[in-house]
Amino acid sequence: MENLDFFINKAKRANERYVADSHYHNAYEIYYLVSGTRRYLVNHTIYDIKKDDMILIPKGTIHRTTSLQKHTHTRFLINFSDEFVQSICSEMGKDAIGKVFEVTKISVPESRREYVLGLFERMKEENETYSADGYSTLLIKNYLSELFVFINRYNKKASPEIEIPEEKIQKAAKYIYENYNKDITLADVANYVYMSESYFSKKFKRETGLKFSEYLTNIRIKKADEMLLETQLPISEIAALCGFRESNYFGDVFKKLKGISPNKYRKFKGKI
Repeated sequence: MENLDFFINKAKRANERYVADSHYHNAYEIYYLVSGTRRYLVNHTIYDIKKDDMILIPKGTIHRTTSLQKHTHTRFLINFSDEFVQSICSEMGKDAIGKVFEVTKISVPESRREYVLGLFERMKEENETYSADGYSTLLIKNYLSELFVFINRYNKKASPEIEIPEEKIQKAAKYIYENYNKDITLADVANYVYMSESYFSKKFKRETGLKFSEYLTNIRIKKADEMLLETQLPISEIAALCGFRESNYFGDVFKKLKGISPNKYRKFKGKI
């Protein structure tokens, strides 16, 4: 039996062969790197992660993982919905999820690695067996709540740390993220970080795994997604507010990325 509100997967992949697409979804995500190295783009921030690092991604957040070195990596990936953790939040407090996702990157201390890895392994085992006796979901929630407690305790003790693998690319990504609604071009951003267009284009793609146009489009579509569900604005106005010059072009891009037209996406309240 599959639990649609909770997903966990463990995978070993060759870095040079696997690069995830930039995406976002209506589920929370916890990524735990068991071995190897990866680079993670979360909104406009770049993180280089290594063995026993954890990335925490709130729902609706654009993210993408790319390779740093040409050897294999192993990772755990968890997705869960608000509904799945409702009972956990009732025990831990209504702002429990907000506290868990206050920090994006966690480096699990050596003394706690066996414990944290064990929680992921036990969740995976229960999710795969999904016993008919009804206890699997209860156990998964118990292990997930333990993970939440660990994260919250870690966040209280850890000092804030900002990682900037490539300062100019970090600055460029933030500029794009904050100015997505304007008519910005690759030349504008290259000038902003004092680079030539060709050099900036190659370096941005190398560091983030995305072309400039892909990154900008993903941000614009995410913002349009939010406006379609949270406002009653006409689609043509949403297109303009998100930086698209023509509503027809916006519709084509939205359908290509989301698999459904903006009208239908709004009609079905994003449940695609």
